[in-house]
Amino acid sequence: MSLRIEALSHRTPAGRVLDRVSLEAAPGECLALLGPPGSGRAALLRVLAGLEEVESGRVLLEGRDITRLPPSRRGIGFLFRQDAVFGHPTVFDAVAAALPEGPGGPEEAAFRVRQLLDLAGLGQDGGWMPAMLPPPRRHRLALARALAAGPRLLLVGSGFGARTRPRRWLKEAQRRLGLTMLLVATGPEEAMALGDRVAVMQAGRIEQVAPPEGLRRRPASVFVARVLGAAPAFPEAEGPAAAPGPLLPASALEVVEAGAGTPARVLSAIPFGGTLRLEVQLLADGSRLEAEAPAAAAPLPPGSIVGLRLRPAGSGSPAC
Repeated sequence: MSLRIEALSHRTPAGRVLDRVSLEAAPGECLALLGPPGSGRAALLRVLAGLEEVESGRVLLEGRDITRLPPSRRGIGFLFRQDAVFGHPTVFDAVAAALPEGPGGPEEAAFRVRQLLDLAGLGQDGGWMPAMLPPPRRHRLALARALAAGPRLLLVGSGFGARTRPRRWLKEAQRRLGLTMLLVATGPEEAMALGDRVAVMQAGRIEQVAPPEGLRRRPASVFVARVLGAAPAFPEAEGPAAAPGPLLPASALEVVEAGAGTPARVLSAIPFGGTLRLEVQLLADGSRLEAEAPAAAAPLPPGSIVGLRLRPAGSGSPAC
């Protein structure tokens, strides 16, 4: 099921939490949402699920506008926290209770329950009491219940089944069913491991959407690089890492006089085309980076102290 989000805005009493978000997910795609707390990831899932109303914008599933539909009519499964399953005597009964009403009889329903339990990796646990399952298997039970109604879009919050390792079992179930899935990643490792594409959010906006490798090689901004854990904390305003190459490429940093930027020590300076390619080490934490200075800059022998700052958007060669 394809998902299209058009200029979606949402406000709470505390302020706007989604600001004209536009995003698409292809059928069968896993789209991982990555960002710091308060970036709008959880709010986006709640709005898509129909748990909160939008201020403006539209949500389309397979071209059908579901923006104002109640949750029960959206055809969306969601896993935001552990499901309430303890009122059922067995795992089998917990899944059976989540099946929608239909024309089939008890045998057909039992067959469907067994399918769902096998899919969730609980094929041998149907007779267990839900309360006796360890937490990871209760998460699988919640997944089986969420899939009972046959949704084609699955929304997964960060608090559901979050572990120190990526939730690969969830990704495997999504692939086997061909589901479209939006998943709030617990961190960059999980986003890169599970997402066919990764959407990085900040302050209710989409900063960048790209496949994992594209995100690694060409972050759209230093904020994106920081979220990935690959950029040091510069005090200057955010700027783009505009050139291709590894995270925070040399062309994203300009060399300025010592005292005018983040202090660093020059380790080496090598002519590179019309520039000097410098390897530098931040004095604050020892991080090693590359930066560029004009070829005509003053000599920068190893051991020199310089300042570094992010190059403003659209600027030319850095000045030293």
